[in-house]
Amino acid sequence: MLRAAIIAAMKRACLALLASGLVLAGSTGDDQVAAVVSKGDAKCLELWDGFRQFVAEEQDVQRVFDKSGKVRRERRIRSDYYIVRLPSSRLDDPEGLFEFRDVLEVDGKPVRRDPTRLKALLSTKGASLREEECRLVGAANERNLFAPGFQLNFTAAVAGYIHAFPNTATNYRLAAESTAESDEIVVSFAETGPGTRGQEGPCLSPQPMPGTGTIYLARGDYSILKADVTLVPKMAPVRLRMFAEYKAGPGGVRVPARRVFSILQSKWRNGLVAQAEATYSNFRRFSAESTIRFEPIR
Repeated sequence: MLRAAIIAAMKRACLALLASGLVLAGSTGDDQVAAVVSKGDAKCLELWDGFRQFVAEEQDVQRVFDKSGKVRRERRIRSDYYIVRLPSSRLDDPEGLFEFRDVLEVDGKPVRRDPTRLKALLSTKGASLREEECRLVGAANERNLFAPGFQLNFTAAVAGYIHAFPNTATNYRLAAESTAESDEIVVSFAETGPGTRGQEGPCLSPQPMPGTGTIYLARGDYSILKADVTLVPKMAPVRLRMFAEYKAGPGGVRVPARRVFSILQSKWRNGLVAQAEATYSNFRRFSAESTIRFEPIR
């Protein structure tokens, strides 16, 4: 019953993860922390700008578990994965980034593709920018095994927890793992509101959902290696964990390598209600046709 209630709550809700911003938010009296976060922020922008040159192949394995830890259902989805720049409904993010999944196969069976669908999705105007965003979120996640419409396209956005919005106060600190001998610099963070990157509830009227977690930077050049974010929604008795790893891609540009989205519940034997794990490969530059199809909407 609890599993059904959780999944039902997911179906009624929308997780929106906002993935852009221009101003470093959050204050700290520690100059060292501020300097590290500023350098990580710059690398986040590089990651976003670099990955927007490419489309990647995403292999996503989605599973729903029962309380004993056994897999109840499984779905394998192969997609093309893009990051495009679109107008944003957020006042402090007038031109945001949007991650979009174009499904090619489900459980090994090809999905019939309409070559005009993506252009129509990205160019059709709605009554508001928020309505347009909600329509795109739904289209990019409509084949999810659990809670269709629940956003799983946040692979690059997870890195954005070190790239704050002006109205999102975020406390940063260097974690204990950040020793001089380590190859990684570990930055812990906690959003304090009022605005938050993650949001919950109906897509057209979302509510704040503060995030906490850690971001791992390379000590040499402050490149983002991985990010681990936990969210605690009010809509269901679960925790949401979003994890993403990044790697050097074509031309040295950093690109996503892997992401894991988990719905966690302490009463489950292994703690998992559902999980979606994806890997990224076969990075290709946009063709002329794709560039036209995915050019910014002005």
